[in-house]
Amino acid sequence: MSNSQHVCRRYSSPLRNGHKTAHLFTESTTYRYVEDLKTPKAWFKANVEHILHLYGAEHDIQKEDLLLVIGTLEAAEWALFVSHDHPDGQVNFNVYSSQKSDQDWGEFSTTTDPGDSILGGPIYTEEAPSYNSAQRVSRARGNRKWDTVLLARLRFPPDRPDPTSL
Repeated sequence: MSNSQHVCRRYSSPLRNGHKTAHLFTESTTYRYVEDLKTPKAWFKANVEHILHLYGAEHDIQKEDLLLVIGTLEAAEWALFVSHDHPDGQVNFNVYSSQKSDQDWGEFSTTTDPGDSILGGPIYTEEAPSYNSAQRVSRARGNRKWDTVLLARLRFPPDRPDPTSL
């Protein structure tokens, strides 16, 4: 770890070479959602053509591009790691023990230790591993408003007349 802060917790997840991956780490969350989807589905179906008439040509939008948000997952602190290329190993998110407002909640580290690999078999030493990844860590929040980190939505699958949440 590059930071000199003390770590109180670590969350880990495996990384497999050749597999794209995204990991979202949170602790306290609130999930808000519409329980009965009958009304939102009916509204979306009744208004989709009007929305496309108003904005479709100007923004090159098709029916399948439209989403209606029906739920949110909010988190006080969060960390996101996305990778398209990485060696076998694991990604670790380390939560700092002394969290100060407006400082990072923690930091990521990765390991390629053969013992961390979820795959068995022989290990061959080659050139240093490369990563094509991005990460983002929220600031410690205190009592401020939480961030929305995931959305639940209705959408129109291709060639289907009714919206679905799947």
